[in-house]
Amino acid sequence: MTRKWWRRARSDGVTPTAWEVAVLVHLRERPRAGDIWVDRSRAWRSFEDYLLPRPIFALMRAEGRLGLAIPDSFAEWQAERTPTLDARLKELARAAAANAIPDSAISDKGLSVSPNREEERDRIVALSRRLYVSVPRIRITSLLAEVQS
Repeated sequence: MTRKWWRRARSDGVTPTAWEVAVLVHLRERPRAGDIWVDRSRAWRSFEDYLLPRPIFALMRAEGRLGLAIPDSFAEWQAERTPTLDARLKELARAAAANAIPDSAISDKGLSVSPNREEERDRIVALSRRLYVSVPRIRITSLLAEVQS
């Protein structure tokens, strides 16, 4: 239960009605967030229900049948990504030495980045709102199931 509801339920002493309302409101939101689930439910299943059982996962991993777009071990992923990261960091260092990074400068004191101007901030906020509106709201479990299929 959130602090807000806890304070409200305790404001006049703990009344059963306030307690029940607080619990019901809190419980209404938790399945949507995936914090709680309903047994044998199609819509509000446990996150674990969407995952492969551990023995099957181990077998598929050993056989190389996971079908991942990236390596399934950190060491392999790191070995694959390190040259790209190194090249990009060197490119950034060259741009910084040539003072070619927009709205920033490197001096004896370090990196200095100029803050966003007010008109830029308004454009950034407007773009952010447009992007958030255009992205559909979806439960993470549904997204993972779609990606897996």
